[in-house]
Amino acid sequence: ATLTVNPPAAALAAIAVNPTAVTGGAASTGTVTLGTAAPAGGAVVTLASNNTNAATIPASVTVAAGATTANFAIATKAVTTAIAVTITATYSGVAKAATLAVNPPAPALAAIALNPAAVIGGAASTGTVTLTAAAPAGGAVVTLRSNNTNAATVPVSVTVAAGGTTANFAIATKAVTTAIAVTITATYNGIAKAATLTVNPPAPAALLSVSVNPAVVIFPGSATGTVTLTSAAPAGGAVVALASSDWVNFYLPASVTVPAGATTGRFTVNTAIGKSTTTITASYNGVNKAAVLTSVYPTVVGLACTPNPVIAGNPTTCTVTMNGIMIEPTTVWVSSDQTFIAPANGTITIPVGASTGRFTITPTLVPAQIVAHISADALATATVTTPLTINLTNRGRKWVLNNVVFKDGGTASGYFTYDAAAGQYLDVNIQVTPGADPNSPLGQAPENWYFYPWPNSDRATFLNNQTTASMLALQNPISDPYTVPPAWTYLQFNFAQALTNAGGTVALITNPNVVYSTYCQDNISPTCTPPPANISQEQSSLPPYYDVTSGYHYRVVVSGAVTAQ
Repeated sequence: ATLTVNPPAAALAAIAVNPTAVTGGAASTGTVTLGTAAPAGGAVVTLASNNTNAATIPASVTVAAGATTANFAIATKAVTTAIAVTITATYSGVAKAATLAVNPPAPALAAIALNPAAVIGGAASTGTVTLTAAAPAGGAVVTLRSNNTNAATVPVSVTVAAGGTTANFAIATKAVTTAIAVTITATYNGIAKAATLTVNPPAPAALLSVSVNPAVVIFPGSATGTVTLTSAAPAGGAVVALASSDWVNFYLPASVTVPAGATTGRFTVNTAIGKSTTTITASYNGVNKAAVLTSVYPTVVGLACTPNPVIAGNPTTCTVTMNGIMIEPTTVWVSSDQTFIAPANGTITIPVGASTGRFTITPTLVPAQIVAHISADALATATVTTPLTINLTNRGRKWVLNNVVFKDGGTASGYFTYDAAAGQYLDVNIQVTPGADPNSPLGQAPENWYFYPWPNSDRATFLNNQTTASMLALQNPISDPYTVPPAWTYLQFNFAQALTNAGGTVALITNPNVVYSTYCQDNISPTCTPPPANISQEQSSLPPYYDVTSGYHYRVVVSGAVTAQ
């Protein structure tokens, strides 16, 4: 018998790619290898890529009959990150695989830019390098160069940080006398890019501005003017012409020189005669600039008194505020519309170098809260006025009348202040009303108001010299001080006990049943019976005199008390 021994069938031994790593878009070559020669008709090996977005291959490759290997093309595509692509070959049930790394392109230098692209020598510019892709780990070091370091200098290199695409660098320039075009070159991975920076000489100096400080000056003070150029003055300096629209009230030089190399020059403007406003004009190389300067008189702009309100009999300090620092001693006139109560008539002097002045007012005792108006003004300027409230004294005790009624039906109300420590009545504010008899002047205006102290009248209420801690006696002049005979009303409160600073309520001494004359032409007994002096009462008196008909009216208090507050 015959035994036929056949060679083993060809099997897939391996697959390989070369190169194993490419930049996306570059080609690679794959190779399949059989364990033995391919049979007649060849061996068809199927191929597959697990990521056709990164690498593509033919569906199969044929190993020619009798051969053991066959090559195939691998096409790749551009990627942004590295991708590992698995290429698989299969034949007769046997599969083999190889890995192809598809990488993104390496970054390259795309551009260099300058901002600004033109500068005055000495000014800075900023350069920016840009890569085509993100810098690798560790960054991308871009070398730099200036072709004219006498005009512009750059650092040796600038690093684009890992993952970044741009980096900035500083460009320093130097003063030049003519315009120079400087080429700034950046180089990375063999690629060079360039940009041009124009370094210019400074423009000729021009007039930028003129200013005065202060813009409002107090006569007869002065102000400082400043002219400013756009750039440094040339050799020999820059002569700037000056002029004033009001040359009568303001004195200034005809010109000011800005020194060579400087940009500013200063001059002085003096004021004269009085208040005014002027326009100061500076001129240089055909350019005019202007500033306004005002001269004003020393003026009071504020007046305040502290404390305010003030307690009668205590001082308050008033502060006058001027419109600036005084150049010379300045007189301020002060006044009060309550000359006797809040005396403040006269002058104060604001010294040189000061902007405020003070004076003191000590108001007199008042019978009620009084608002005085204090004023201050400097020569030929507006007056400033402030109210000053004057409250009742805080000495002693304030006593309020309670249910004080006269026998004729009239009443008395109000208060007075008594300081037992000093044995002094400090103020009185009492009003009385008339009774039923229309012919009686008691309680009739203007004799119905006992207001003490009140220096603003020539008929002011005064304390009768009989007044004690046990009796308040008040007189109101009715007639003119120079009239003969004098006429008056008289109010008397007799207290059941002497007033003290301990306070409390004290009854008035009254006798509702007392017999007395309500009217007498003459107060001589027995034709007239006045009320006894030891009870509370009110009377009016017109003594006899030549052809004057005398008359006396009386009324007694029938109830009432005073209570301390």
